[in-house]
This record gives sequence, C-alpha cells and structure tokens, in this order.
Amino acid sequence: MKIPNPYFENIPTIGNLIMDFIIYGDDYPVLFICRTAGDKLYLCDCCSVYQIQKWLIAPMSIDRVESLLRNRITIRDCFEKASGNCCVATWQLGDMYEKYEIITADRFDERDLPEKNAYIDAGQGEYEDYISLLKNRKFYRTQINIQEKIESAKEDQGGRSDSCSFRFRMGGFETIRTVDYLSCDITSDSELTSSKEIKKFEYEKCKLMQV
Repeated sequence: MKIPNPYFENIPTIGNLIMDFIIYGDDYPVLFICRTAGDKLYLCDCCSVYQIQKWLIAPMSIDRVESLLRNRITIRDCFEKASGNCCVATWQLGDMYEKYEIITADRFDERDLPEKNAYIDAGQGEYEDYISLLKNRKFYRTQINIQEKIESAKEDQGGRSDSCSFRFRMGGFETIRTVDYLSCDITSDSELTSSKEIKKFEYEKCKLMQV
C-alpha cells in the first residue's frame, strides 16, 4: 500500500496531514489517523470510492483517540461531536489535487457518517502500542515546550544564571518545577503522582530568581 506524504496537502486552516496510523484498510486506508507537523490529530474516514472519492476529517484529542481505540465511544461520535474545524475532502479522476471544504461537525452529511452504534471492536490490548506512542509523543513535546520557554527567558534576561518556575498538572496533581537556565536541570518542588501521562501542561509564569 503506497502512502503519499503528506496524505492531505494544504488543507485550509489545518495545513498538511501526515499519515500516522491506519485502523482499517485493505488496498487503501479506510479509517485512519493523521497528524499535523505540530502533532494535532485528525480522524479520517474514506466514506466513498465510487465516482468521487470522499473523506471525512475531524480533529481528535489523545484522550478521544484512546476512547475510540478502547471501544468507549463510537466512530460516529468522533465526527458528530468533534469540536473545531472539520473537513470534507473529495477527489475524482482528472483532479490534480483533493478539494477541501471546511465545516463544523453539525454539517457532516448524514449519508456519509458511519453507522450508529458502530465501534472499532478492538481486541484486548490491540492498540496499546499506538496509544503509548501518542502519550510518549505528548510528553516529549511538553519537554520541548519547556525548553523553548527557558531559552526565551534566558534571552530576555541576557543569559543570566537564573531559574524559571513552571506550574503544570500531571495525573490530576498540580506541581511546581524549577529549571536552572545553565544546566537546564528540572527539579520538582512537590511530589508527583506515579502516572507518567501528562494530563495538562499549563505555563503560568516565568519568575526570575537570582541563583
């Protein structure tokens, strides 16, 4: 199966979408997850291949992807209850590129949506590797965000050997972490939950304190 990269190109307000994971597919991907360069996730459903090929595209959070892959929500729920910009992509023979229509979730055509009460029907642990990959990717991106804020604060202060405090939430517990500019070591000022999943990252302030 040949996968174009990007799979969808230059979608208005969304940008390029790269194939991330195929849930269903045979000769071509049917139900799959794409991501942007910034790791925003979108569920894509190829709902028609006759005369005109059509895809429904809806934004997804990691939590919603996990719920879908663990049979907690239906496929249809992901499209009907999506928030933010959704998209209908179409292509037919003779077209150089797909055509895109940006819509809200309530404007998906009823005839294109998946059947009601249709779940992924995942087996026990079938998608655990992909779910773990998403969570690890989120954790890594959070560390990159912290590093960028450290570098920005260092530039603002002329590279002084100061520290920077961040407040964010892990596993339901709020914590303060202090970062030393020179070593970039991150130390925790309060006990964290044992959960490694970051539920929420919240940059509240960058408070300079002379070391």
